[in-house]
Amino acid sequence: MDPRQLGRDCIVSLKRRVQVKQKQLGGNFRVSLELIADFHIQEPSILEYSAPPTATWSRPEDCPAAAEHIETSRVIDDATLAQITEFTRSLGPNLDFFETRSCLNRVAAQNLSGAAKEATTTREKLPITSKTSAEWQRIKETL
Repeated sequence: MDPRQLGRDCIVSLKRRVQVKQKQLGGNFRVSLELIADFHIQEPSILEYSAPPTATWSRPEDCPAAAEHIETSRVIDDATLAQITEFTRSLGPNLDFFETRSCLNRVAAQNLSGAAKEATTTREKLPITSKTSAEWQRIKETL
């Protein structure tokens, strides 16, 4: 057998090619399944960095559900009917499977995730890197 088919070994990993063959009526074999598996040893991380959150987020129960947010957007954000329709259309399939709650004090909630591009947000005077958004999502039922 060709040594290249056996795999590759190095200090931190092993690579193996595995073939499952099926014997045919004529006595020949054919490959019915083939996989390549990589096995790696656990190594200590060279660099670990986790920036602390730069903002605090509202709790999910303090954020409106998507349907409620869409309804209040008509009044609060002065969003046009076309903008609300586009936002609802783009969010539609997601609403079938997930409960989505947007944090109202963030950019995406205030401009309908970009659908209301001209909407003025409470974050206008901040640098672009500080204009953050957040939303909570959870599945409605077992898939």
